[in-house]
Amino acid sequence: MRVRSFGARLLFLVLVLLLSACSPERTGSPEAALPEAALPEAEKEEEALPDIKEEEKEKREEKRKTLTIACLGDSITYGIGTKEREKESYPAVLESLLGDRADVLNLGCPNAMASEGQDDSYDTLPVYDTFLSVKADLYLIMLGTNDSREGIWDPEAYRTGMEKYIRECRSRNPEALIWILTPLMAYEKGGEVLVGIQPAVIEGEIRPVLKELSRNLGTGLADCFSLSEDMKGELYDGVHPGAEGYALLAEFIYEEIREDMENLLREQKQT
Repeated sequence: MRVRSFGARLLFLVLVLLLSACSPERTGSPEAALPEAALPEAEKEEEALPDIKEEEKEKREEKRKTLTIACLGDSITYGIGTKEREKESYPAVLESLLGDRADVLNLGCPNAMASEGQDDSYDTLPVYDTFLSVKADLYLIMLGTNDSREGIWDPEAYRTGMEKYIRECRSRNPEALIWILTPLMAYEKGGEVLVGIQPAVIEGEIRPVLKELSRNLGTGLADCFSLSEDMKGELYDGVHPGAEGYALLAEFIYEEIREDMENLLREQKQT
């Protein structure tokens, strides 16, 4: 009887050892033995989460790098002469040329002028409040066409007014870059120039004043007046470009400010 009992126990022990050897190895939790396809969906999502967060961070960084350009000016900046100024004014075309690198704000207003003491001095117009609320990275100032009018032109008032707006831009953002844009030439249509604008004043007095201010105050200068011959056929009333003329103007300004734009973007990436 004892021999049988011992043999049965030995057989039982051998069976237990064989079963143990055939069982899958388990390390840690029960899920460790499961193939990747069998992992719960929640765990898979958790594993992918770091990549998603990194992508969102990169998008936020890219958005933060977008620059703001503010365009101060008169009806030529505003976009008079276009069917859709929101798309065809020079600030709008400039923004499309720059793509997602910059937001371009159109702060132009018809009849605006730089000269102080006039009914349409830039700082008396509603758009001036918008200007004061903006902190731009780059300012473009194009004023002078309306200042040249007969009965209004005053060299000292114009110089003082332009200097004021340049300093105002600097006070809004001391790190901003500022560019002065010389006005386009005006031409006769129907035997006269629109609203008493004086072409000789634009060419012979305003243009030199702006070049001098640019040197003295350390601004950029885009001599848009130099486009006059190319633009002549695009000025439908002798003063305002049509859509194609604004596109030419925007392309010219884009080439002028491109280097500054690239430097600003480079600086932002380093901060």
